Amino acid sequence: MNKIALVTGSSKGIGRAVALALAKRGYDVGVNYNVHGAEAAEVADSIRKMGRRSLILKADVGKVSEINSMFDQFFQEFGSIDLLVNNAGVSIFAPFIQVTEELWDTVTNVDWKGTFFCTQRAAQNMIDMKKKGVILNVSSNQKDGCWPTASVYGPTKMAIAKFTRNT
Repeated sequence: MNKIALVTGSSKGIGRAVALALAKRGYDVGVNYNVHGAEAAEVADSIRKMGRRSLILKADVGKVSEINSMFDQFFQEFGSIDLLVNNAGVSIFAPFIQVTEELWDTVTNVDWKGTFFCTQRAAQNMIDMKKKGVILNVSSNQKDGCWPTASVYGPTKMAIAKFTRNT
């Protein structure tokens, strides 16, 4: 039986590497992106060349409506999920006194809200399908550090770490 994974933020960087590694290990992979469509297509093509199925999913995981649309498309294609990797993240750094509401919303919506609601959708499918699965939440060492320009980013990563331990 094929294993099925969804990796958020998988058009570049860590997410790309994870998506390709999962395909090498026999997973069909949903490749999520928000901005880098050409790179997402390259990742999906590489996965298909390994003999695995891949679906490109454009979604801003900072918006629940787009998360729901992404998961609806994913489940229509694959039916269920075995592994979710919450990797999408925004790294915007600014001194505390210069943080705007827009910066706050951008970072917290993608990094924290996206992780929460993607986890909720994947977990509900696993429960409905009576299927054991895995959800991996990518955080950062900045959750424990003290950086003067990480007053938004660091706490979102701490929230992800705490959420992961509590669910």
